Amino acid sequence: MATISVKHAALMFIRVYPDGYSNAVDEDGNRAPPPPLGIVVVIERATRDPLFKLPGGGRKNNERPIKTAIREVLEETGLSVKEKDTTYVCHWVAQRNGVRFEKYIFVGNIEYSELKWMGPHHSYNEGEEASFITYDQFYELVREGKFMSEHFRKLIEFSVILPCPPITVPSS
Repeated sequence: MATISVKHAALMFIRVYPDGYSNAVDEDGNRAPPPPLGIVVVIERATRDPLFKLPGGGRKNNERPIKTAIREVLEETGLSVKEKDTTYVCHWVAQRNGVRFEKYIFVGNIEYSELKWMGPHHSYNEGEEASFITYDQFYELVREGKFMSEHFRKLIEFSVILPCPPITVPSS
């Protein structure tokens, strides 16, 4: 019987909120954070067909999936997402070329001012470029086939995002 290799990976959908969002309240004093301003994605331009994707990567030394996601975000974007601001979304298994991939997605929240730390200056960065984009820009990447389809499908399947909204054409 052939031994199947198993690899673990964790990804993070990073929502960027206005500064102070966690303290926002409505007129009745209830917690009411504003909608996110956008998200952070990465692209590996050195590949033959570069696609935007969620930051993430492989597990090291049997670390917990949430720790993998947080570490990979730091390495690929320069952003430090706190565990308390991170939520587990899903886990799935994929098989490719005799390798079993155990994959996890988390959602992490940061404030807009934290984007100043974004960049490829971490010593472990493997060539990824991080970008802050609005949701409109995100859906445009999806429509143009420039965002990794596996990541997009999982974000929809687990209700992190909505399917692409229709394009509104202005009347002339």
